[in-house]
Amino acid sequence: MPVEIDCLRALGRTDDAEKTFRMLEDLDPRPETDDEARVVFASSLLDRGLVAEAWKVIKPGRLVANPRPSALRRWYVAARVAHAAGDSDAARRFVDAIAKVDTDFPGLAELRAEIGG
Repeated sequence: MPVEIDCLRALGRTDDAEKTFRMLEDLDPRPETDDEARVVFASSLLDRGLVAEAWKVIKPGRLVANPRPSALRRWYVAARVAHAAGDSDAARRFVDAIAKVDTDFPGLAELRAEIGG
């Protein structure tokens, strides 16, 4: 379903992407699937300037020492959303947490430069 949400997003069918995301929430998906769906849908919201809504969707949770790979992607989007909301400190915390686990995480260097840290 995360792939379907992303395809709907790419087609500009934002209402259908949201319906699919909400449907998935009702199914109580595996954590990895939930992470990926939140990454895609929150990114879609952020791309449309809906920062507060994106934050409600991404819900990054606690920063743990040994996160799932999908959690790193969730933290990455959370950093983008926090930065867009004007909370650069929170964005840096997410970036730093990702870097502790994967210094070569795709897009991390660019995001760090954008945030300023």
